[in-house]
Amino acid sequence: MSLTQLKSDIIQKIRSIEDESVLESIELILNTKTVELTELEKQMISAGEEDIKLGNVVSEEKVMYDAKKWLNSKKA
Repeated sequence: MSLTQLKSDIIQKIRSIEDESVLESIELILNTKTVELTELEKQMISAGEEDIKLGNVVSEEKVMYDAKKWLNSKKA
């Protein structure tokens, strides 16, 4: 698909949208400026990706369990 055709298809889809909240979301996306990451942020992302490769991860369920356990211990 050519760039011109892609733009045309997107415009047609947008014209058919009746839901104001969807249009507002599209507007927000279109008005959002690209943010450049700092060198530290890039390093932190790389470190996280490396942790994933090495299996240094914890499931969301385990994190939530530990957080609830910790919070409950603070109530006592």
